[in-house]
Amino acid sequence: MSSGDEGKVDIGKMLSFIPPASTLYSKQSKIQEKRVKLIHDAAVEQGTLRISKKLATELGITDEAEIAVGGKIRLRLKAAIDESTDDDTSVWANPDEMREHGIADRSTVSVRSPK
Repeated sequence: MSSGDEGKVDIGKMLSFIPPASTLYSKQSKIQEKRVKLIHDAAVEQGTLRISKKLATELGITDEAEIAVGGKIRLRLKAAIDESTDDDTSVWANPDEMREHGIADRSTVSVRSPK
């Protein structure tokens, strides 16, 4: 080693505590709503929307859910979280209530946590 090398510091060691950019920017933002199929189910009570636990967790739904059809019809319903299904592409509601609001079986709706 010459006398000029004594003052040099290894930059790699100095910067080792900074995480790589891929880990900083890879964090996914929480989705606010999801488009799913609304299926009529007579076993669901009026005023209630049955939703899978996976979908409820993904959207942050705990006790109430809001559905919108075509951005126009908005309903706020009590959420019944179903732990027996992993289907995060469907939600279930009472057929009589949905017909009153003009929502047909297997309609595509947006589901979100109420604001």
